[in-house]
Amino acid sequence: MLNAEPKKQNTTANLAEERCAEILVDAITQDQRFLSADVDEEKREVHLTYDADKMTARDATQFVRRVSENLHQNYERCTFRTTGMRCGECANALERQLATLPGVPLAAANAASQTVAVTYDPAFISIDSIETRVRELGVSPRPAEGNEDHGPAWWSQERLEPILVVVTLLALIAGVAGQWLAAPEFFVATMGVIAYVAGGYYGVLEGFDSLLKLEINVDLLMVLAAFGAALIGSWPEGATLLFLFSLSNVLQSYAMDRSRQAIRKLLDLRPATALVRRGDQDIEMPVEEIQVAPPVGHVVQIDIR
Repeated sequence: MLNAEPKKQNTTANLAEERCAEILVDAITQDQRFLSADVDEEKREVHLTYDADKMTARDATQFVRRVSENLHQNYERCTFRTTGMRCGECANALERQLATLPGVPLAAANAASQTVAVTYDPAFISIDSIETRVRELGVSPRPAEGNEDHGPAWWSQERLEPILVVVTLLALIAGVAGQWLAAPEFFVATMGVIAYVAGGYYGVLEGFDSLLKLEINVDLLMVLAAFGAALIGSWPEGATLLFLFSLSNVLQSYAMDRSRQAIRKLLDLRPATALVRRGDQDIEMPVEEIQVAPPVGHVVQIDIR
């Protein structure tokens, strides 16, 4: 009986991009000869632990390079700028849904920058199919090129939700004041209905969408709690819950928008061109045309404030 001793071997793989790291690790560990694999994206090295009785260091190196080259040839990447991702949980849910598509091994969504990066195999799925799926999940994609931002439309959630929060608060105050002042029940009931409709509108939409995906999210739980309070005659408490929850969503959207603007301002600091060393000459080139490997210089932007 052979006594297999794992032997650690460090080797440099030809990683096309950092995005290949997770896919590469999955592809390597599917081979039972490898016990573990870890990618150092900064050094572009693959650290391997393999069964020394089943393969040599040279075999391991060649296998990793072959897999990495295949990934570089087979997979492409598309990045969308989006609207509609309200929070980190929304981004995580979007990643999980996109990763279930055939030919999509990796998806990365960022709610702060409102971007979605999808690594896909063109042989199995097209960009149009990915974009259609993103729209079905409630996020509106648009090409990442260009920084035009004309602001959300007047009917968008970004503009309507703050108004609904104010309506919820005013209706809640009017309804509670009406109870204290012995106002007609019709008036109190009307204020309660307005508070619930305004405060729970987007929560109901998000909750219904989660049910269609066979998931339970916090929006659904908040709406159920508020309606439960109404059923036992404590509608002011339910309306207060809806108001606070809606207000937290608005404040979160505001904070994310501030972060998004800060990121865009930092991106504006990028130089449009850079000097690239070609032999004994320094050639000025647009940064979009510079590939990985050539040494560059001339301008380095930093934030010194």
